[in-house]
Order: sequence, then structure tokens, then C-alpha cells
Amino acid sequence: MSESVVLQRGLIHNFAEQHPEQFGVVLASCVTNEAHELLKNLPTASVIEVLAYAPRQFAVEFIDTQDSDEILRWVHLGSDDAVARIARRLSEDVRANVLTKVKDVNKLRVLREYVNFAKDSVATLADKDFLTFADKMTCAEVRKSIRNLDENDTENLLIVDSEDRVLGLLDDRRLLRSGRKEPIAGCIKRTTLLPASATAKSIVEIEAWHEVDRLPVVDKNRRAIGVLHWDTLIERHKTREETSQSEEYTLVMDIMSTMLDVVKELPSAQKSRTRTRI
Repeated sequence: MSESVVLQRGLIHNFAEQHPEQFGVVLASCVTNEAHELLKNLPTASVIEVLAYAPRQFAVEFIDTQDSDEILRWVHLGSDDAVARIARRLSEDVRANVLTKVKDVNKLRVLREYVNFAKDSVATLADKDFLTFADKMTCAEVRKSIRNLDENDTENLLIVDSEDRVLGLLDDRRLLRSGRKEPIAGCIKRTTLLPASATAKSIVEIEAWHEVDRLPVVDKNRRAIGVLHWDTLIERHKTREETSQSEEYTLVMDIMSTMLDVVKELPSAQKSRTRTRI
């Protein structure tokens, strides 16, 4: 192998290791076969990080070429954060298959967040490929993070607090109008958070659908499970079904409790602005 080839490979490996997100964007712009070949030649640790942060369509296409044993190896070797991101990009049947083989308790917890829900729950319908931004980040930092993403990857953007609890959707209009150093907390679109265990038929009539076309789905700790799109909900339930009174009451209580938790954490200044607008 020539010295120039060795140098080139070293540069590629360093780029992938140090900047996996940017490397994934570059790969996604290449011819598919060439991009996949480059990815296969990377160390496994770099492959995991690149797939976790690369544009969704590219990552899913590559993951679909791998067998469950290879994906299981990624799960065992990757960080919890990378595994969580890759888990969102696995098909339901592959996730379930991998789950039966995972021995690491922490990794099991990460994967189970995406498969252990009833078939008729909103968690199974939610798009599990989403990005979260800490509420302390500046608008400039967030704009830089999403600048090179494709349209699909900018659909499901959530703002979370220091404990990864969902505060709301990212309001892209506010983001465009905000100053570079302003915290992204000022660009939160606060709306209904759907409990993951709620049935799809029970949330069709929620008034929030009149304001937005997608809603965050959260677990009992208010951590994100995914984002449910109105089109997906309607496609699955084209005919309306009656919801029992007990089911409806439970859902309403869950939603009210979740929203109260969010309001309690609002900075006093934001509470004041909210009262003024009202």
C-alpha cells in the first residue's frame, strides 16, 4: 500500500472519529455504493458514531444492508447515547430481534424504551428518529447543528431540560428571528405531550392538533419516545372508534399532569410573558 493511500485513509479515519456528524453529512452527499464502502472501512467505533448522527435516510439505507448480528455488535460496543440514536433508526422487527440477544442491562433499557409498548399505543406509531437540544444552548449553536440536515431530519426537533425531559417542540420561526446568543429556551413551542401508553384512538380529538401537525410522545419520566405526526395517526385510524369514558379520563389526567410539570419549570420571566399574551 502506497504512502499516499495510507495517509489518505488516516485522514478519513481521523475525520470520522473526531467529527462523526459532519462526516455523515459528507457521506450522504456521495454516490451510495462509494459512501457505503467508505463506511465499511472505518473502525467499528467510528461506524457506530457516524450512523448515530448521520442524516436519517443515509443511515437507514446502510443499516438495512447489515444483519442483526452486526447490529447487535454495535449495540454492545457503542455508547448509550449512540445506541439510543441507532435504535430509533431500526425497524420494529429488527429492534425486537436484537432485544432478545442483548445482555448489557443499560443497553437493554435503551432498547426497551422503543419496543415495550402495546400495539395500539401512540408509542408504536411515533416517529422515533428525532433530535433533542438542551434548553441552555444558544440559538447560534442550534442553527449550526441543523444547517446541514436534510428536510426529514429537521421534522422532529425537541427542546429538553438538563434531565432530558421534554419541554416542547422547536419553533423554527422564533429560531430564525432570535439573536445568536439568545438561549434556545425562548424558541420552545409548548404544546401537548402525549403519554406513550395512550391509545391512538383516544388522542384524535385533542385540540392541540388544530395548532400543530405533530406532537411529542413521552414516557412516564417525560423523556422523549418519539414524535407522532397527524398524517400517521389518521392513516392508521381512518375510521373513528369510540373511546371508553375511563380511557378518556385517564388520558386527560395524564396529559394535564404532564403539562403542569412543564409549566412549573418555566422561568418566571417566561411565565410573565405568557400571562401578558393571554
